[in-house]
Amino acid sequence: MKEFDCIVIGAGMAGLTAALKLCAEGKKVLVLERQPVAGGVGTSFKRKGFTFESSLHYVDALAAVEEVREFLDKYGVSQRIEYIEMKEFGRVLYPGLDWVIKNDFDSLRLKLKDEFPQDKEGIDEFFREADKFYRQLDAFSDSRLPLWLKLLISPIAFPSIIKTSCLTLEQFIPKKIKDKRARAVIGTLWSFIGQPPSEVSAFYFLIVLKG
Repeated sequence: MKEFDCIVIGAGMAGLTAALKLCAEGKKVLVLERQPVAGGVGTSFKRKGFTFESSLHYVDALAAVEEVREFLDKYGVSQRIEYIEMKEFGRVLYPGLDWVIKNDFDSLRLKLKDEFPQDKEGIDEFFREADKFYRQLDAFSDSRLPLWLKLLISPIAFPSIIKTSCLTLEQFIPKKIKDKRARAVIGTLWSFIGQPPSEVSAFYFLIVLKG
């Protein structure tokens, strides 16, 4: 009789998720990991008295109705952990600018307009276009039409999705926003993605920004 039904190599986020789902299906699973602790990029380490994040420091989609939370609820993980809401996302430093950014679009929009009043029309335009993209992306995701049909009608039904797929973030930020620092603050998250605003897809950036 075989000892295990499945062997998962690597106890990172993907490996643990796969193992959890397999166990929930009644499979006997062996997880192998070469590091001393499980978690992959979701772990931390200490060096010379300081604690460093391996990579992951913040998880989105954990609100009660969002997908990661629903997954953790479904597989009984939520009952064993405590969720901590981060009201402040991070800090940005530019010449003459030192901001702590909160975790919502409205506060960022108002702070940008307060700091850069000459660019307020462009700032409002950016958030209007971003909101339009999110509404169309939700409509695309929620539609029960076959995928091939949704893709076929996308230029008419979901033009913002097509538009952002064809633009870099630098191209998507309205030209009315002329202050380089304002443009830099809007694009600050590019460092999480790994490509600068001149290269990163506006589509992908906006998805990360929503989180």
